[in-house]
Amino acid sequence: MDPPQSHGPPHGIRVETIEDGLVISRSWRNAASWGVVPVFLMFSGLIFALFRATHLMSPDHPARWFPAGFAVVGGIFLYGVSFRLFNRTRIRITPQVVRVDHGPLPWKPGVTLPVADLQTLRVMPVAMSYSSRKALHWHLLARRTDGRETPLIVHDVNREQACYIAREITRITGGTVEIQEASIE
Repeated sequence: MDPPQSHGPPHGIRVETIEDGLVISRSWRNAASWGVVPVFLMFSGLIFALFRATHLMSPDHPARWFPAGFAVVGGIFLYGVSFRLFNRTRIRITPQVVRVDHGPLPWKPGVTLPVADLQTLRVMPVAMSYSSRKALHWHLLARRTDGRETPLIVHDVNREQACYIAREITRITGGTVEIQEASIE
């Protein structure tokens, strides 16, 4: 693999040196995250208007509880908007372990891999369809010595970011982990 080289981390990546290694972090926020905020606000206004319109109905009237379904959907939507705006992925790399966490809002559980279990880091393109357009995202997978693959980064990462993270894992862990980059087909 001949990943793109740069001086310092690529755009969207923040690096912090720690006593025994490195912490690489990346925000989940992007332009699309901000684009859904007005939609969420309009949806919230609709829920408020529905509650306001039905609050004077008797409790046993079936339409009285109709807005509750919208409120549940709105709560799920709020959580989705919030984790896109506020969450970060943090990769802590030391000579002994690679740890990937997502937060501050709960999402997927973190991954901890002892360096001794790492064999190969695979940088892999994944084509995603969004209604009428397609986008290419890059995943970073760790192949373990027992043959299993563990996803490290699978969320809105470009090629430069995925290759940078793979190179830093290899550098900090002493160069014992091979990097492979899958081609775009």
